[in-house]
Amino acid sequence: MNKLAKILSSILLLSMLSNFAWAQSVDSVVSLVKVIRLNIEKDAIKTISVINKRDQQYKDSENKSLYVFVIDDNNTIVAHGYKPERVGVNMNGEKDSNGKEYALEIYNKAMTYKKGWSDYIYTDPNTGKDSNKLSYFEQVKGSDGKIYIVGSGLYYDK
Repeated sequence: MNKLAKILSSILLLSMLSNFAWAQSVDSVVSLVKVIRLNIEKDAIKTISVINKRDQQYKDSENKSLYVFVIDDNNTIVAHGYKPERVGVNMNGEKDSNGKEYALEIYNKAMTYKKGWSDYIYTDPNTGKDSNKLSYFEQVKGSDGKIYIVGSGLYYDK
């Protein structure tokens, strides 16, 4: 019985550590979005420029999958910390590999509720493969008077 108790205790501890790591990841995503939101409120043009230069200040140097994206009120990418070549791409009609119109979902939720979460499939920068992604986003009015949607996300296995 003592051996069984140790095994169950180990399983419980691993489960708790996994949940703790997940919570830390979620907190990192939300914190990054809030920092970018504040910076866009103060100086939208500079913040967007720095994100597009892939500056380390707006992403995690140890975890390439923690980066930000910024979309304007026309659902067009204006900044992307992982793929700056996507700047200028209108996201209307964009679907993930399962056919979900994730970009429209993010846009509609942000414009309606000012913030939210969306899950979809996207390329994980750490693996280069399609993976489940959970993104958090917030609407913000920039210092330039424009409306933006700032988002970041985390990749996970189901």
